[in-house]
Amino acid sequence: MPGKEADCLDPGLIRQAGEWLGAMHRLSAEDAIPFTSFSPWSMFGPTDDLAEDVCTLQKAVQASEANQSLWQEIYALYEKKRAFLEILWPDFPAEAV
Repeated sequence: MPGKEADCLDPGLIRQAGEWLGAMHRLSAEDAIPFTSFSPWSMFGPTDDLAEDVCTLQKAVQASEANQSLWQEIYALYEKKRAFLEILWPDFPAEAV
């Protein structure tokens, strides 16, 4: 798509991008172009970038002087909330969430 990166993001620009993204997904659904909550860009898709990032963070924290018990407590809470979200994930709209 021709254009250039925005110098700054303002609420109007973010709203417009969201509207375009939503329209793209609605059109793909109407034309039977598959886009589900299990897309490659999904939080729980085949390539879960967020899970990879957490793994990287976990390794960095373990190698640091950070409070390990606090990290374990935070990570356990993260995993609990993520597991709950994964159960609900298929029921979310297939558009960008």
